[in-house]
Amino acid sequence: MDRRFEKLAFFLILLPVVFFYFQMPAFQFDVGTDYMSYVDMYKYGYNIEYYYNKKEYVFYYILRMSTALRLGEQSIFILVSVVYSVFWLYFIFLLKNAGYKVWVFVFLYFTVTGIYQNQLNGLRQYMAIAILPCLFIVLYNRQYFVAMVLTVLASLCHASFILVYPFFIFIYLKPTPFRVLFLFLFSFIVSALVVPKLLPLIVSTLFGSYAGYFESALSASANLVSVITKLYYMPLFLLAMYTYRKEVKLGVYDDSYDMVMRFFMILAATYWLFIVNMYFGFFGRVAQYFMIFYIFPIYYLIAQYVKKNKVYSTILVICYVLLPYFLKVTFLATSEYDYNSILKGL
Repeated sequence: MDRRFEKLAFFLILLPVVFFYFQMPAFQFDVGTDYMSYVDMYKYGYNIEYYYNKKEYVFYYILRMSTALRLGEQSIFILVSVVYSVFWLYFIFLLKNAGYKVWVFVFLYFTVTGIYQNQLNGLRQYMAIAILPCLFIVLYNRQYFVAMVLTVLASLCHASFILVYPFFIFIYLKPTPFRVLFLFLFSFIVSALVVPKLLPLIVSTLFGSYAGYFESALSASANLVSVITKLYYMPLFLLAMYTYRKEVKLGVYDDSYDMVMRFFMILAATYWLFIVNMYFGFFGRVAQYFMIFYIFPIYYLIAQYVKKNKVYSTILVICYVLLPYFLKVTFLATSEYDYNSILKGL
């Protein structure tokens, strides 16, 4: 099949998925805790200059465009959702061009990361998060000019994106089973003992505008349920480590997973950050940057089972992943998972 025709066919198949991806954030109504604060920004001009002073120009100009053209308060969510959708589509195309099974990534993106629901509220940060996986992939592909543009754009979406910069180094480290395991264990020590002690100093030095968080309700520790949900995926990560080590030891490891394993190292280095949430609840917003990397070791595990025709193992992993997501969007739906739309009743 002609490659151009194949790309067009893939794009047409993906269009309904992209529309679904776009419409939920765009047409949400009073979802979560922040919806009305954005509505007030439009109606009364609250905090608009604050975002300009923070150099978060992307959101600032979205607000300015919405108010100047009198597009209505819902236009804020529609324009932000356009940003989400464009970069999600770009992410999917990058994975497709890399030769990976896109359907697995799409499934894991929706069920594991929580990004799709959480982006309904954290508009500024989640525009940066939408750009993040694209940035890491183009860095891996050594497309430095594109990477520089994406880095600047993400940084202009949310000031905290600077915290992601140090993790660029993992793109240039050769992954090995030992390094993945070492990072996983070492990051536990750092997250449990070092970061909670140094965090107030780091925030006051680099992010003075956020120093007030330590004295606010946002500093309250995260609830136990949010911690347990992070631990839920650990057996899959450990199983992926074991499978990776076994493949390498037997000499049958497929180098086409090189990018996946580099991202596995990032997951290993950041997985335990949720421990910091137990000291400072607002740190969960920082940890959200790295939730996208949860999907890569699980993808590797599923891809290996599919490759080896392990049908029952594949189904078991898929069901294991699907169960908590199903509960969160049905019986246990709260906050961003309890969805309402402006289109309801039309």
